[in-house]
This record gives sequence, C-alpha cells and structure tokens, in this order.
Amino acid sequence: MTTIAPASYYGTRYAGSDKTNSTKSEQAYSLPGDQEAKARTGSDTRVDSRPSSATFKFMGRVIDATNLAVDLKPMNISELPEDEYQSFIEGEAARIEANRKYLEMQHTQFPEPPDLSDYPGNKPYATVTVDGRVVATIFNDGSVQTDDNALGSKLKDILKGSINGTNGPDLAQDRADQIADMFGGRISKSATALTQPQYAALPKIVVQQPTIDYEAMMSDPLYAQLQKQTGNLEILKQQREAFLSQQ
Repeated sequence: MTTIAPASYYGTRYAGSDKTNSTKSEQAYSLPGDQEAKARTGSDTRVDSRPSSATFKFMGRVIDATNLAVDLKPMNISELPEDEYQSFIEGEAARIEANRKYLEMQHTQFPEPPDLSDYPGNKPYATVTVDGRVVATIFNDGSVQTDDNALGSKLKDILKGSINGTNGPDLAQDRADQIADMFGGRISKSATALTQPQYAALPKIVVQQPTIDYEAMMSDPLYAQLQKQTGNLEILKQQREAFLSQQ
C-alpha cells in the first residue's frame, strides 16, 4: 500500500502545543560564571540514541574519543598549531552536543499520538475506479492511497503537491481528476467529502510535543560528566586566548 501526502500537509493542519518541562533547558545547562550552553531539542526530530564519538588531530596523531571519556586537562591544547587546535575544539564541541542530545533522549517522554480515526479531515473524499476496480482512494486532506505500489510510485512523480500553497478538498479533487484522466477511470464522491471552506474551518490537530524531565536528567551521573566536559572546553578556550595574547 502506498500513501501520497500533500506537500503542505503538516504545515497547514497540525499545530504543536507548548511543552511544559519541570526545569527550563537554559537552567539545566547553565555553567558557573554565568556561562550558559543552550539545550537544543527538535520537536519532530529523532536523534541517534547512542553516545557519540569524535575524531580529532592532536600532536600529529588521530585520536578517537567516545562516551565522555576524555579529560581535557592533561592536554596542552592551548599551544597547538592553529589548525590542530581548531580541529580539536570543533570535534569536541560536536561530541559534547551529540552527548547532550543523547542524555536528553534518555529523559524524554513521548506522548501518545492523537486519535484521528473520526477526524473529518482524514475521511475519504472520493475513489477512482477503473474497470470496476478501485485503484485509488483520495482523502479530504488531499492525500492519496493505493494498494498498487507500482502505481503509487508513478503517482508520486506526477500528482500536484498543493493547490495555491495549501491542501484539502480542492487538492483532493485535482488529484482525483489527474488519476481518472490517466486511466480513463470514474470518480465517485464519498459521503464524507468536505468542501474547501468546510475543511478550512476544522480545528487544528493539536500534537503534544515531547517533554524532557530536566530534574531527572540533572540527577543522572552522565549530566555531571557532561557539565565537567563543557566547563573544561570553556577553560581551554580561555587558555588559548591567554596563550595567543602572549605571542
């Protein structure tokens, strides 16, 4: 089975709710001395839930570091040649960010998706029949569903993604016409078909955003390690500035 969603589907029908966390991300990642590292959490972004690794060049050797295991203090990073220093700092910053996302994922709660089984915008708009066989079902939001995967692949390349920048019954009708013209099929309107104004008047679908339990996260031993590593990286940057000022 193949489903072809309209191009503007998520942007026009879904509204995200405000997420309420037990502690603000800015507070969770604040460092001593008013140094703050902002937490980045994409609502519809999935990240790799494994600890990261980073590779950087140090003293002529390629070093691989994993799982927050590198203590930066013994390394005289501040006096490295510029290219090696930048390579180390960039790699370390990327690794810290990846591990931060990994840590957040361990304490992220994903809500159940909304039940849309009775939502009018997802009800059938029409079917296209060829020689007595339904080849495609078009829904009020403009999405198309077919049991023929080969047909579905073909339709993905030719069906319009939107009508005047939006989706809904107007797009559903246009797509039904396209499919019927292609195969000489017959369009049958469904009893649940909506008009574009009716569709536009439907309430937005509220999708609850994932939430991070920052209080629990800050009690995680990995959090202390991450804070230490972030602080060490800031110290290295300050040491580099001091080193360069003496040259």
